[in-house]
Amino acid sequence: MIETELHKKALDFLKHHFKIKLSIDCREFDMQPHLLTKKLQCFQNLSFDNKEKIVLVHMDTDYYDSCVKYGTIPINVVRTFKNLNISLQALLFVTNHIGLSKEFDCLLKDQHPNDRPMIVETLLSGLLLPEPSDDLPEIKFDQIERAGICMMNQARSHRIAFYNFVLDNDLLDKIAVSQHFNA
Repeated sequence: MIETELHKKALDFLKHHFKIKLSIDCREFDMQPHLLTKKLQCFQNLSFDNKEKIVLVHMDTDYYDSCVKYGTIPINVVRTFKNLNISLQALLFVTNHIGLSKEFDCLLKDQHPNDRPMIVETLLSGLLLPEPSDDLPEIKFDQIERAGICMMNQARSHRIAFYNFVLDNDLLDKIAVSQHFNA
């Protein structure tokens, strides 16, 4: 399995309950949907049993257009699975976005109930919940002087918009921002 940012205990749980055929972090293809097609081509026209799953991990913010009710990731995932004739029942979509299953419901309103993905909206990123360790420093919340945000070293429309909001509203003295892209 490809490394994703799922917490190790969540990953162990999924491996215990399902036969994971492939695991992909959605950030690998969010701006280049053809990469998802390339990774899934080996499953084209194959049958899956109920325990066999392709896991897509979606922990990053999606892209939205005001004209549609869902993000680009669900749209591209559904299109790719359908174009490759892969049953959506084989998809296990893991996210920390509460309510994302409603986007899939809207996209798949005419899809047979037995050919729908399993959506898990409650698993958290391993980056937010590190493995327990004795050498983790104690966080002293009362000593935090400024809020902070890291733009994750990638220029994405929502990150640039937020960065510009901080700049336009003179909030840099209140919010520490780390970014390595030109906004």
